[in-house]
Amino acid sequence: KLEVLFRTLHYTRFQLQIIHASPALTVEMGKNVSELLFVIDTELKLLDMRLQGLLPASQKVACNLCWTGKATDLVELLYALDTCDCINNGEIGVEELADALSELFGVEIKNC
Repeated sequence: KLEVLFRTLHYTRFQLQIIHASPALTVEMGKNVSELLFVIDTELKLLDMRLQGLLPASQKVACNLCWTGKATDLVELLYALDTCDCINNGEIGVEELADALSELFGVEIKNC
């Protein structure tokens, strides 16, 4: 995943450099492209450091969602989502979906 992002940023940087070298570029657009190149260069440095293990992986942001209904209602929602195949095109197991919903809402779902 990080490797794909790294390659995508490099490709985007390359395309922006071509645009930046264009004689038809206005001064205003040149400034904007320069700023974008600076941001991409910074992100590439951080990403490179993360890939080398010099920076820790991103921490998950705490989610403030709390399931306030009955646990059985959450299980019913789980099976409804599984039945309609609307998550990962139906390519997710009930237990994996249960784990995700448990983590999201802070409710333990057992034996699904």
